[in-house]
Amino acid sequence: MSEREQVLGGREVRLLPSLLTPQGKRAPAGLIALLLTVGIIALMVRSYVQSGELITLEVNGKQWQVRTHQQTIGALLREVGLDLRSEDIVLAPLDAALLEHHTVAVQKALPVLIEADGQVVEHYTHCEQVLGLLLEAGLNPQPHDVVMLDGDPVGLDSPLRRHNWTPSRWPLIQGLVERLWVSTESAWSRLRLQRAIPLSIIDGGAQVMIHTVARTVGEALLNQDIALYLGDRVRPGLGTGR
Repeated sequence: MSEREQVLGGREVRLLPSLLTPQGKRAPAGLIALLLTVGIIALMVRSYVQSGELITLEVNGKQWQVRTHQQTIGALLREVGLDLRSEDIVLAPLDAALLEHHTVAVQKALPVLIEADGQVVEHYTHCEQVLGLLLEAGLNPQPHDVVMLDGDPVGLDSPLRRHNWTPSRWPLIQGLVERLWVSTESAWSRLRLQRAIPLSIIDGGAQVMIHTVARTVGEALLNQDIALYLGDRVRPGLGTGR
């Protein structure tokens, strides 16, 4: 006879393994009730989600499928944690009924920190290239200026990245998993415009005109591969700033 079989009053009794702990004792009734409750709640949640309206949410070209019981586009966007700014574009009125729009498309503006002319400003844009962004921000780049995008030098025709939005709330479980397990880039892009200034260099009677973004005279000469020796005199001094 196994450890879980007993003979009581001439009858053979089998104890259900699922109700036994590893020590052969019956599981507490409270634990069983808790498991049943959790299972019932899970079934109710699943039934509630599947009964919602199936909507395709598209944000900057990326799509998610979501079921919702919300009635309007604005309510759906709030439900998934999509906060709108005045610069963002929703291709339908926020009070429009979801039953009339099975696809909700949103264009989120890219947030950019622009450093130029001694100032740092926040800017939101739908431009696709660096030049368009600079002109939109009221900055007119000149041919010898240097533009840095997220720490790298770029040309004026270089593309800007698109704003990468990830859902932060129920019911877009896919987005929640991405936020928890996938490292995402910073929402902000950083653009730096370095103005070039003209600099006349007279070396031994020879004169050359250059444009430089160097911060000091010494840095400008170094960038031009002009070697200096101990007996050389430079006016203004090497440490003179622009």
